[in-house]
Amino acid sequence: MPEWSDWIRQQLAPLKLAPTREAEIVEELAQHARDRYADLTSSGVGDAEARRITLDELSGHEFLARELQAVERTNAPGPVVLGAPGLWQDLRYGFRMLRNQPGFSAVAMLVLALGIGANTAVFSVVNGVLLRPLSYPDSSQLVSIYESNKDFSHSSVAYPNYLDWRREARSFASMGARRRDDFNFTGSGIPEQLSGEYVSASYFITLGVRSYIGRTFLPQEDRQSTACTVIVSYPFWNIRLGGDPKILQRSLTLNEMRCAVVGVLPREFSLGDRAQVFLPMEQYGSVELRRRQSHLGITVVGRLKPRLTAAAAQGEMAAVAAGLSRQYPDTNGGQGAKVVPLKDDLIGHIPSTLWLLVGAVGFVLVIACANVANLLLARATGRKREFAIRAALGAERGRIIRQLLTESVLLAMGGAAIGLLLARWGTSLVLAAVPGSLPRAGEVSIDPYVLAFTLVVSILTGIVFGLAPAFLGANADPQEALKAGTRGAGGTGVAWRVLSWRWKLGLR
Repeated sequence: MPEWSDWIRQQLAPLKLAPTREAEIVEELAQHARDRYADLTSSGVGDAEARRITLDELSGHEFLARELQAVERTNAPGPVVLGAPGLWQDLRYGFRMLRNQPGFSAVAMLVLALGIGANTAVFSVVNGVLLRPLSYPDSSQLVSIYESNKDFSHSSVAYPNYLDWRREARSFASMGARRRDDFNFTGSGIPEQLSGEYVSASYFITLGVRSYIGRTFLPQEDRQSTACTVIVSYPFWNIRLGGDPKILQRSLTLNEMRCAVVGVLPREFSLGDRAQVFLPMEQYGSVELRRRQSHLGITVVGRLKPRLTAAAAQGEMAAVAAGLSRQYPDTNGGQGAKVVPLKDDLIGHIPSTLWLLVGAVGFVLVIACANVANLLLARATGRKREFAIRAALGAERGRIIRQLLTESVLLAMGGAAIGLLLARWGTSLVLAAVPGSLPRAGEVSIDPYVLAFTLVVSILTGIVFGLAPAFLGANADPQEALKAGTRGAGGTGVAWRVLSWRWKLGLR
């Protein structure tokens, strides 16, 4: 049998390949030549004619050198950076492969969309409720303050005790109080009941809230026997009052009192209940307000001075409460004070429920990744010959792995795009699934942090479910695949195979 290696090595000499690289190519092409020569002679073709046909199929050394040189240049190792020709080529080829198999691509993307969409929806809730700071200036300095006793660690505050706390405590830059109540609104169409709050004049100052229109309460308005004033919420002003630009010239009749409107709160203001109107605390007409033994549902919020912590304030408030207990033993005996960060107070015990949901949807994403990985494994098995020929033409193992991971990440990105649409709908389902009223529900949205989370999850997901198929494709045996292709290829020549695979690989 003729020796083909020397002849092929002569044709490759102008390329000046690395010795290892040249040896690999010579071995692959020489093996093909031997198989082709054997096929021809076994079918009755004479030795000279078989040699001539084989050389004809390997002829055109300039063409062969040009094709292999292009392959070598394409697969030359180098840093993979965004915009690099290799990565751009991977993206183009990945898009082409997914487009050529629309059924497979659609099924894989929908499976991933369910997993990524569920995780995005739950993360948007977790971000809005747990991770995002409260929408107040320096919100980490805000605390809730309760009375405590042997029966309750968080009890409402007697108004006289609040006044004493505000006067004696030195850990707070300011302190405010509020009490929820309902008001009968008359004199403007059909009478209706509004949700509202009595608040101290210092309440909005403590929170750092500025009015959208007008102002907040003045200290002199929070006194007994003063004219009634009212601040309205943005939704109430915009919807019920028609967004009247002259609202500050109007009065509202609440509980048969005419109250002058002095301000409209900003759109984003919300703290617990969605109150529609706010009146000064001293407008509450009951004599119970002044009794130290009366607990009327008043809660207190305080703003710590700079560099002070809730723990430090707790120590001082415990001392203040102990002093009041000695001073008023009949009403304050055994009473203490409890200082809690405002954010922790608002979300309560809801974090455990939300983290449970995070674990559940994370498991859904794992199942989705496993299903798509199985689909890709089956697909990679059918593409073994493609990977083998790519390797025979000079593609390094890492290059093939990168190509397959690019395809899987593209699938994941497509699933993430669909998942974002599902997440917008799924967020409402998550909110409905949480028992009770979810605190800070109005702050849940798909913001840039949620989008960044979705991007990171989709990339990691694409890498995770693409690893097994990528290593399967990279470990394909080039020699076996080329032998199998040669035996079933008839008279198709090497030059045609090179051109055909260059077309499929995007090396046109």
